[in-house]
Amino acid sequence: MSRTTSLLAAVALLMGAACVGLAGGDEPLAEMSVEPVDGTVEILRDGAVTRATEATDIRPGDVIETGKGEARLRLDGNRQLWMGTFTKVLVETGSRVEDRSGSVLVDAAEPTTVTVGAAEAVTSNGVFRVDRRTATARAASYRGSASITAPGEARVELDELFQVSIAAGDLAAPRPYQLAADDVWDARWLEEVVALEEDIERLAAGFSNQLDRARPSLAYFRDLARRPVGFMRPYLKRPPADLFIAYTLADRAPGRFAPTFERAMSLRADRGSWGVIASIIDVPSKPFVSALESLFLEIVRPEKRPGRQVFAAAPGGGASQAPSSTAPGPSAPPPDDAPPPDDDDKKKKPREEPPPKECEDVIDCVAEELPVPDILDL
Repeated sequence: MSRTTSLLAAVALLMGAACVGLAGGDEPLAEMSVEPVDGTVEILRDGAVTRATEATDIRPGDVIETGKGEARLRLDGNRQLWMGTFTKVLVETGSRVEDRSGSVLVDAAEPTTVTVGAAEAVTSNGVFRVDRRTATARAASYRGSASITAPGEARVELDELFQVSIAAGDLAAPRPYQLAADDVWDARWLEEVVALEEDIERLAAGFSNQLDRARPSLAYFRDLARRPVGFMRPYLKRPPADLFIAYTLADRAPGRFAPTFERAMSLRADRGSWGVIASIIDVPSKPFVSALESLFLEIVRPEKRPGRQVFAAAPGGGASQAPSSTAPGPSAPPPDDAPPPDDDDKKKKPREEPPPKECEDVIDCVAEELPVPDILDL
């Protein structure tokens, strides 16, 4: 074979390889790989199974499966994908995978798609996850936004810290993201949100224990806010801790007070946790927690704020309403259709003070020694 013939053959081979790459529409396959984070990872290719113990090249058509461990996929360009335990994915292209089972998390700065059944979750620049179970799935955005589509369904735009359920190709309405205490991705990617959630729940639990069954009236919030608060009337049967958390969020948020309060309570009614809600509303966490703690302390220790109305637990540890054990706590907001309380402007009959009794807790003693003010709706 002459030198000229050899050169022509080499050029033909290179052109053929280039044509294959263009037909697939992907970057060079050498950029794609799977790496075990811990546990085992298996690659099914052309009917043969290979166990990956280190970073291993992958290509479209490969099925990747994890066991009791996590794996990281590198797709084409600036795209990374994590696989949770007992997860199986099909690499369709360098920018698209199918979640066949388990949990997948995408961190991408370029358009990336995860399919689950007939539904598709797409982000152009963000972090989102897809969790697929036997009959249902969930798509959720950690950072940025994602679009969820399914045949016959309207497109769902998923904002940061929202999730959507997928069942038999049907897309539910977005709702606040549901944190899980034992979820490693929540702990890793939403560390600040998880910490804020813990702080709020700790404060709310202590506050609720001190209040027992007492609750504030509209007059109390009017005195506290020094502004019209009539819009709060439909929410006054909600747990007092929720009312004060939403009030503090609205007071600290950059937007208007009333719409922010109403949005916070709406997200709470949609089973949102307060750490997620505060993050959605975008209130700086440290000043918010500090303000909430100060407000709670002023309420359970009224001597800390002379000159303002007193809001304290009722004498004798309760009042004439449903026992606190049957009322929803901070983690379970009651339904929106709860009846509103009596008008705070109505005159109430004077109460007889019970005889003094011994108490162990200083805060409880202070609360019990104070007369019951007119601002309580009991």
